[in-house]
Amino acid sequence: MDLYCFYTPNYDPMLIRFLSGIEDGLRVHHLELPVAGLKSAPAGGGIATWEYKTKLLIELASGDPKNIVLLTDIDIEFYRPIAPLITEMLDTTDLLFQRERSKGSEVNIGVIAFRPSQELAHFWEQVLKRVLVSQTWDQTITNEVLADSGYMSQSGLRVGLLPHTVCNLSQQTDYLPYGNAILFHANKHGVKTKWHAMNHWRPILSACRGDLERLLFMRNLYRLSWRFGRVDSGAAFGKIVFNSNGTIENYDHPNERRFEVRSNGLCFFDAAGRCSTFFNEFYYDCFRQKLMAVGTFELEPASERTLHYLIGSLSGGE
Repeated sequence: MDLYCFYTPNYDPMLIRFLSGIEDGLRVHHLELPVAGLKSAPAGGGIATWEYKTKLLIELASGDPKNIVLLTDIDIEFYRPIAPLITEMLDTTDLLFQRERSKGSEVNIGVIAFRPSQELAHFWEQVLKRVLVSQTWDQTITNEVLADSGYMSQSGLRVGLLPHTVCNLSQQTDYLPYGNAILFHANKHGVKTKWHAMNHWRPILSACRGDLERLLFMRNLYRLSWRFGRVDSGAAFGKIVFNSNGTIENYDHPNERRFEVRSNGLCFFDAAGRCSTFFNEFYYDCFRQKLMAVGTFELEPASERTLHYLIGSLSGGE
């Protein structure tokens, strides 16, 4: 099974979080989107993103019919393997979507799975035509084509909805699979909002992330140079080197004068000795060999706190 996703460089922290949860055995293809950043774009990223994604789906649907394709957004956190469910459902279905709502037939195109076929390629060509003519969100158009009974009957495609264990925020909370989720899709606007939603629902939906990422991060703390920045912004503040005596090199700002390793994370201290950022989330992107820690900037009001990241590359790419 091949998993495809795409991103822009300003979404790299989200991509690392996404890739850190991917199950073994999936062939992962992470594609850099050749358009401007999505920070102020409308739902789904805007026309350039809608066109790119639909053309990618046409290309993938024209591939080897023996293969299984899984295309997802990256504002998703996996808790358990999804491949067995998709493989089983595609025995009797041609095209699978995540549910948009708890009830009804509306689909969310943040999770799509299929085996390639000419009929599927033609389906996505129809979506692309309507997107370009109407300049409308590709998810809206996908639902429009699926609701076109004449076209769907002629296509012969069997379309299915993934169960509620493949959940998202637009499904009512009464239907969320407490303790039994396969993945959670934070389909809200804005990186910071998505990140907080993923953190909120992770313990409720029973993510099984252990201490491996934190231990790996700490083991490499003094060995790597770390990119320091905001989760919701593409531009980094700078590069940081940690010394074993608690000092910081290569970076000069009063909010980050020294650091301290604690049992549950890493703390930055400002010039006045206050904890400025506390890093207590850890991720390992094994596909690109990137380590990441994320924490909140403690000097802001609780409701407005910025999320900071530290990213280091085991392959020397940072």
